Amino acid sequence: MFLLISCENYFDGSCICTCEFVTINVSIVDNNNQPIKGLNIELVDKDGTAYKVEDELNNFINGYVIFNDGFINLLGKTPEIFFVKAYNDSINIIEPYSFAKDNCNCHVYKVWGKDTLKIN
Repeated sequence: MFLLISCENYFDGSCICTCEFVTINVSIVDNNNQPIKGLNIELVDKDGTAYKVEDELNNFINGYVIFNDGFINLLGKTPEIFFVKAYNDSINIIEPYSFAKDNCNCHVYKVWGKDTLKIN
C-alpha cells in the first residue's frame, strides 16, 4: 500500500503543525472479545447531521476509525459531543464521544469516550 500525504507547516506564533494525520480508533468486540468486522460507522453531531466514516485503515486494524483530522473543521474552540453509530443488519450501537482540536488547530484528540465497545 502506498500513501501520499501533503505536508504543510503553519506558522502562527509558536505553532508548527506536524505532518502526521491523527486517527481516533475504537475496538468493537463480541462477548468472547473477538473483533467484529464489517460494520458501518457514522458520526452524528449535536444537530443530528450524520457523517459517514470510511477509512481504508479499517482493513488493517482490529477496530474502526471513528474520528480523524479530516473532521477538524467540525470542531470549535471547546470540545464537541458527537455520537458514534456502528451498525449492520443485526447490530446497532450508538455511543457518545467528545472530541477537540489542539490550540494550534492542527490535530484532533479524544476528550472522553470508550476505547472498546462490547456487543452482547
